[in-house]
Parts: sequence; C-alpha cells; structure tokens
Amino acid sequence: MIILREMLKVLSDPGVIASVIGSLVGGLFTYLAVILTFNKQKKDELPAKLLALTEIMFSIKTYQSNLYLLLHGIGSNNEDAMQYFPALKFDDLKATLVFKSLSVDKKTYQVIVKAFLEYSKLGYNYNFFNSKRFNEENVRIALDFYKDLSTLEAQINKRIAYYEKKLR
Repeated sequence: MIILREMLKVLSDPGVIASVIGSLVGGLFTYLAVILTFNKQKKDELPAKLLALTEIMFSIKTYQSNLYLLLHGIGSNNEDAMQYFPALKFDDLKATLVFKSLSVDKKTYQVIVKAFLEYSKLGYNYNFFNSKRFNEENVRIALDFYKDLSTLEAQINKRIAYYEKKLR
C-alpha cells in the first residue's frame, strides 16, 4: 500500500506528467515523419517502375514485330524471313520479361510468370522455333502466340496506367 501511495505522488507531480505528454507528442511527430518519408520514397520509385514496364512493353513489341516479319516471310515464301529467327528465342523473351518484372512489383511479376506458364501449357516454347523449317502446325502455333502476346501487352498496359495514375 505504501508503494502505491508513493507511485501516485510521483505520477501526480507536474514535471512527470509534462515529461510523459512530451514523450507522447514527440513519438507521434516521429511516427508521422517516418510515414511521410516512406510515402515520398514510394513516389520517388515510380519513374523507375514505369521505365521497367516500358522496357517490358518494348521487348514484347519487338518480339511480336520479328514474329510477324518471320510469319509474313514464310507466307510469301521469302527465304530472307529466316534472318529474324535468332531474335525469336522464346526462353530469352521469358527470361528478359521475368527479370525486368522483378524491378516493378509482385503483381507484374505474377502476370508475366502466369502468362508464360499458360504459354508452355499451350505448346508455345523454344521447340517450335527450333528448326528453320516451319511446318503448318508450327506456323499455326506461332500465329496463336502472336495473338496471345497481345493479351500480355494489354495487361502490361494496365500496369503502366496504374503507375501513371499513382505518379499524378
């Protein structure tokens, strides 16, 4: 009981009360400063994320363009079309997009990995570009892949729009 009385005397001292209130106010301001710093840091990272998304989009478009040229050349029996063959390595595209998506965010990474898992299930892989002779089935698969890359492109465009909105 004596200890309790002594504690109440100490706690009722105006100096102690002022110290406690000052500590709480100081802690609150520190917490707010940390929150503002994190928010500013996130906003400062947005241009780098948009750049990575733009590079992903460029890689997709370049691959699509080369695929189109190859398929167009095959359709017109243009033997020069095969010069685009080295630029169409499926695994290289996959590795490039996955690597670049890591510098954006988890959702972008998941979009790309999910797309390539689906592409593998559909039979899109390096094997259908493995020979310089395209049969009718390989051409069909390549055309389907060209169209499906447009779907991935649309998803990446949504991610770009998301980050552009956050940047404003």
